[in-house]
Amino acid sequence: MPFATVLLALVSAIGLAIAVLTQRNPILLRMALRNLARRKGYAVIVVCGLTIGTAMIASALIYQDTQEYYLVKDVYNLSPLIGF
Repeated sequence: MPFATVLLALVSAIGLAIAVLTQRNPILLRMALRNLARRKGYAVIVVCGLTIGTAMIASALIYQDTQEYYLVKDVYNLSPLIGF
């Protein structure tokens, strides 16, 4: 199963769980929205931090995949010279 499908299923399950919790206990939704309205600056800082952290992890994974690709490509390009 592709990683994107698993990730989509996980995010959907979490969203569904949050929807069920707020449906069963609407005070949670009101508290969350009230806190978001009161602490706008804090919410912006948290969202920016999460975005930066996600970008750092994604860029590290992309860098690793690129390095691995070029390393394997170079090894296969050298194999006729070595005799493999």
